[in-house]
Amino acid sequence: MAQEENHIQVVLAELLAEDRQLLGRKDELIEKLSEKIGVEYKRDFTPLRNALRDNDIGEWLLVADNGTPEDKEAAEAKVLASLSNIQESRAKFVVETLIGAMGWNEDPSSEPEPESVELDEEIEDTEEQASTDVNTSWDCVCGCKNNTKNFCKNCGKSKEAGTLNADSSDDNTWICSKCGKSDNKGNFCRSCGSPKDGHIMEGSAVAQEAAPQDTTPDEPTIAMARADIQSVMTPPQVQAPPAAQPVSQSVSQQSTPVQVVSTSGNGGSTQHLIIGVIALLVCVLGFMAYKEFSASSEPAASAGYHSLSKSAPDKSREKSQPTAKSELSLGGLDLDISLEDMHSRLGQEKSYKDGNDGYTYYFYDELKVGGKDGLIKALVSDGPACTTKKGIHEGSTLQEVLDAYGNDAMKTNYEGLVLYEYNFKSLAGNEGILRFAINGQNKVDYISVRIPDAPKVDTTAVGNAAKEAIATYHKYITNKDYKAAYNLLTPDMQNTMGLYENWAQGFRNTIESRATDLQVSNVQADSAEVSFILVARDRHPGGYEENRFRSTATVVKTSGGWKIAAVNNKKI
Repeated sequence: MAQEENHIQVVLAELLAEDRQLLGRKDELIEKLSEKIGVEYKRDFTPLRNALRDNDIGEWLLVADNGTPEDKEAAEAKVLASLSNIQESRAKFVVETLIGAMGWNEDPSSEPEPESVELDEEIEDTEEQASTDVNTSWDCVCGCKNNTKNFCKNCGKSKEAGTLNADSSDDNTWICSKCGKSDNKGNFCRSCGSPKDGHIMEGSAVAQEAAPQDTTPDEPTIAMARADIQSVMTPPQVQAPPAAQPVSQSVSQQSTPVQVVSTSGNGGSTQHLIIGVIALLVCVLGFMAYKEFSASSEPAASAGYHSLSKSAPDKSREKSQPTAKSELSLGGLDLDISLEDMHSRLGQEKSYKDGNDGYTYYFYDELKVGGKDGLIKALVSDGPACTTKKGIHEGSTLQEVLDAYGNDAMKTNYEGLVLYEYNFKSLAGNEGILRFAINGQNKVDYISVRIPDAPKVDTTAVGNAAKEAIATYHKYITNKDYKAAYNLLTPDMQNTMGLYENWAQGFRNTIESRATDLQVSNVQADSAEVSFILVARDRHPGGYEENRFRSTATVVKTSGGWKIAAVNNKKI
């Protein structure tokens, strides 16, 4: 049911933009939608058309249109509940199309994502920026004064990392616990680049406490990322800026060290520029990694209306599919296994309902199960995670189906789909059907597996047909139409009676052959037994002789109609 663009939703939105109240006039709405929706979308339009026609869902949504988010959620839930008689994926498609066309799923409280910092904006030195920053000049620890940009024009340090602190003391030095280097200033070792751990201090009466780390995404700054690169790329005497955020630090430490070759003339400036560019790239990567981690660990909650049909994915779908034993299987379940076995494999169903056809239907995330007499008799897919024994699923191509199951399929057209049906036997030996519904893109729209119910027998019609065959047979004999009578016998019965000529000679003296008091018993879909009294009058010299027989005949349905397969006569 999924499409790259919901064409139906676009058409519906255009109609509602012209007349919102059209949603409450379902007949007019269906007519206008039918006129505007192209032929290629008729298949997807069918569930929406039926839903609008069979329910008052348009009026429900229209009532809640100007209500609170809670009113909208309640209306959507009511619509979704009214569609329980169709596949879950199609029900969700109907709901999403309606609320999308009404604009309910647009969250007004959402804010646009901040734009990424462009590299050129950080590096390019324009006259406009210079004039803006002239009143906010700063002096760097390297000795370069009157910097107006966010980075030192001599050493490349960021403003927050390189600004001289009037309260700092030159004697606040520390010893690196990793390499033993003393007289370190700042927060990184001048020898090995390790961050200051703060447990050994010189020249200070009070040990400096480690600054608490901020866990907001903005913490991995450009200057901190540059400090990590400088610890690898620059000589030990270059003082490093403050400690970096753990995420960006881990990224920079895993990067392959880059050697910078100094050139003559402005080699120092070129080196710092390259360092700044690389530091900025590392910072962006660190920020993206942090954002990804934060998004996956703590999904942010947002206020306002939320679509019930777009809930978070169910982790139960990640369970591995059970192993099927027969080709009449789907989602790891075989036909003819018990419902108890189904629950042991898939767990408790999300919901169930009793159908009017004597089946009970159980709904899982991507599978619908039909049960009868305690056994599974039907399976229908409702998502691409549900596969056959050979791995075919919704979205598989027709060629993949033919490669897996061959070309020996019965094909029929049904509501814009082409049904490819294969016959297999179930675990209990019952004849069953594996069906693939192929859409206009030559892909699997849904898969179903079922054991057809035995056809219902119209006992009255079968009985009448069987009795008519017996009565007609004896009427042909009375009328001496022996060929027609002979043709009412099955081929096996004809072989039993012998050649036609010899059989017909047996009636040369027959005046009348009549079946009376016909009674039908043991009626099946294609056979029945008929008991009757046969009255036979034969010509004799000087008169005729009448005999009566109690007869029983078996009549069967063939491609040529109802015929007599066996006869037993007993004179009375």
